[in-house]
Amino acid sequence: MRKRVNNIDCSALLSGIGCGDHQSAISDFEDLIEDLEGYFDVFSFRLHTVEYPESVFYEIAKIAKEKRKFFAFLYAYQFAPNGKRSHLDRRIVENIKKIAGQYFLGEIFAETGSEKASKPKGYFNEKPIRIGEEMPPQNFCNMREAKDNYVSCVKEMIDYDNSIEINNTMLVEATAFSRYNLESGVEIPVLEVLPANPESLIPFVRGAAVGYQKKKWGGFIAHEWYGGYNHQDKLKEKRLKLSYNYLYLSGANLIFLESGYNMIDSFGYRFNYDSPECTYYRKELKDFYRFQKNHPRPTCGPVTKIAFLHGNLDGYTGFMGSSVWSQFDKKEWGMSYPEYSWKILDEVYRGSGWYDFANFGKDGYDYSVGLAYGQYDVLPVESDLSVLNNYDVLIFVGWNTMTDNIYDKLKNYVTNGGHLVISAAHLNTNDKRDGQYQPVRKGFVSDLLGCSVTGVSNTNCGVKFSVKGLSDKVEYPGTLDYVCDCNYGSGYADYVTVELNGGKTVCFFDDKFVHSPDDAEKISPAVIENKIGDGLVTFLTHVDFPGHPAVYPLYKTVVKEILTSSNKNCELQVICNDKIRYALYYDESGGEELFLLNTDYNILQSVTVFYKGQIKNLSIPPCDLAIVTFNS
Repeated sequence: MRKRVNNIDCSALLSGIGCGDHQSAISDFEDLIEDLEGYFDVFSFRLHTVEYPESVFYEIAKIAKEKRKFFAFLYAYQFAPNGKRSHLDRRIVENIKKIAGQYFLGEIFAETGSEKASKPKGYFNEKPIRIGEEMPPQNFCNMREAKDNYVSCVKEMIDYDNSIEINNTMLVEATAFSRYNLESGVEIPVLEVLPANPESLIPFVRGAAVGYQKKKWGGFIAHEWYGGYNHQDKLKEKRLKLSYNYLYLSGANLIFLESGYNMIDSFGYRFNYDSPECTYYRKELKDFYRFQKNHPRPTCGPVTKIAFLHGNLDGYTGFMGSSVWSQFDKKEWGMSYPEYSWKILDEVYRGSGWYDFANFGKDGYDYSVGLAYGQYDVLPVESDLSVLNNYDVLIFVGWNTMTDNIYDKLKNYVTNGGHLVISAAHLNTNDKRDGQYQPVRKGFVSDLLGCSVTGVSNTNCGVKFSVKGLSDKVEYPGTLDYVCDCNYGSGYADYVTVELNGGKTVCFFDDKFVHSPDDAEKISPAVIENKIGDGLVTFLTHVDFPGHPAVYPLYKTVVKEILTSSNKNCELQVICNDKIRYALYYDESGGEELFLLNTDYNILQSVTVFYKGQIKNLSIPPCDLAIVTFNS
């Protein structure tokens, strides 16, 4: 029987709407709430930079209490009227609580990552009328200054809310910055769904919630604005259904539909409440609300055994972000190899081509379309060791400024039985974008990596793998006699030179078809593996980040082999193509449910599930969700 491994109660789910995007009159709001009875149980009310009569807040609270709808105010602080810090103060909040009681959830902040680290230069205003139009400082010397400034800005907002007795703050974030928002004091991270790829950003927000040991996370579906520019495109309609199903599959506790259900006013279109376009929004809103009420998820999950590590001071946003931490007109701050490294997430669910010699199957089945249990998290590197220990594999990706504390924690994780995948790039202690390479502990890292760093060399060479590394489950694309092509050579890049001290070279640089035993002493390692305690480290020797075009093919191969092996050796086997997403949930009494989503727009998908001696064959229509129940 599985035991709970995080604080999130997946059976808890509120589904609702965002109000005030296209209307702000209280009379319109009251009519809307009445019309949509049975469609939702939570709403946000968006505030603008105008002075509202105090009675507006109390009327909203009264309506929410009478209709038994949970609610929160959106942008109370960030869109404050001139001369005020917020629309809300301690007295107003106290009165709202008296009226609404448990139905008042607090305040929702939004888009801080977009506004402080992602949007292009032209989005800012020399004479800002609200916080989001203020350009971030342009004089950061290093990544730490940039990150600390961001956390300080968000913390200032959260501290104000705490001072007026709002303690359950939410922040809708379009970027990968939920971990920094939680560090700032946010209680519930929420992803703005569709400005960027939710398949990769959902693991960031869920992983942040897990890493900071929070109880809830959510999704805010910005479909009108980001689901497609053509409101009459039928694929846009399907994208809304998939957004709902994907959030449900992923475990979201709060799901808001931002707009579109009452009117559409964007991209030169204008449709009213009774239009076919708005009617479709309301249909999906209602259908999902009824579905999730009739199908509550089990309390625990999704089962997730692999995490990518969100490194220390990483400025990757996943949405725009061409200037890291919004440092404009400075080449060293432009999006580059550390940020490009995150394209590895696009490979997680992408099946290998039929021609890929590095794809090893099992019993004739291809397992390259995913990973164990179908889900992964992106976990903040500052997460407690107790959190890290719940994952079988941790994989470094983008920027990481290594510290002694992080190093020691990673060593403990591996000693406890974990598998760590790390490169020389992630050992760097320098927090400057264009700084010199400074490996942690001056390169004396044998206690973790099984080798010491002795220098840096520039190499343009292919590699050869051993057939087996130190894991009996991972298969690398090598031969028994090393008579083969030198693969994955893609140009010049920097690599560390090393002195082995217990580690095993499982991949080395070579430029000959036939490798002679006499060359053994000349081997320059590209990948080293080392066992510590019950665990394993896979160390790639590249100093350049994985996103470097000369490094990425080898990094991708190693990561993909590890993901595929996890899938191949998992107790849960889902035979499908790479349009299927799935997640396993469970309760502490032993019941389990498998959710499967067909993300294809056009084609019915056939799926076979092998689990605990049972075989289930399913046919899942386009955009639909299927549920398989396994009793204890």
